[in-house]
Amino acid sequence: KHLWNSAKANELYATMIIVNINESLHSGKNPQLLQDSILLAEKHFNRILELGVKSYSANANLALINMLYKKNIKNALYHFEEATKLATDFIGKEEEKKLYYYYGYCLMQSKEYEKAKSYFEHVCKLDSFNLMAYNLWSSAEYHTKSFDKAIAINRSLIKKDFGGIQPYLNLAMCYMEKGDKNAGVKYFKKVLGMQPGNKIACWHLAEYYHAIGNTDSAKYYTGKMKERYDY
Repeated sequence: KHLWNSAKANELYATMIIVNINESLHSGKNPQLLQDSILLAEKHFNRILELGVKSYSANANLALINMLYKKNIKNALYHFEEATKLATDFIGKEEEKKLYYYYGYCLMQSKEYEKAKSYFEHVCKLDSFNLMAYNLWSSAEYHTKSFDKAIAINRSLIKKDFGGIQPYLNLAMCYMEKGDKNAGVKYFKKVLGMQPGNKIACWHLAEYYHAIGNTDSAKYYTGKMKERYDY
């Protein structure tokens, strides 16, 4: 009972510090005070685990502290893994989305693309309009050369009229990497129809036309990259 009470006291104090950290980020307070608060919160969450308490909250918060503030991806991944083991229905849908999204994002940073896929897919099942999760899921499929899956993801976004130009850019990149240059060019040009002068589309089109010896088109798209547009 004493250990449990001590753990709860540490959790309450650390959670209050996290609330203050979030408020400080929005108010632009002294960066050194912010850093000190982060280290203090980390100390109290670690204390909970040192007491032998299996705490979802401590692991989830330590994962975020290590990923977002300390940039320690190895430690972040460890705590994300522990948090997912301890996560149960009580954490709620919003917390579950947050946990799986950031775990997937952390896996992307460590280039564990194959493992990241399932976490983003899970987030998208919970929230069918989470564009960032869809984009990262598509990116994970792209990096593992699962181009057909990435194409299907982006086509589903276009079908829902969701995501603006991003699904078209993603499709263009996938088709180019897959070797279907005609489809890739088609979608890059669709992007330019929606956003004239888009530098990513212009650069890829300039590269493509240069590679096939069409210097006029290559110069045209190189020139469009230098133009300024008001969107």
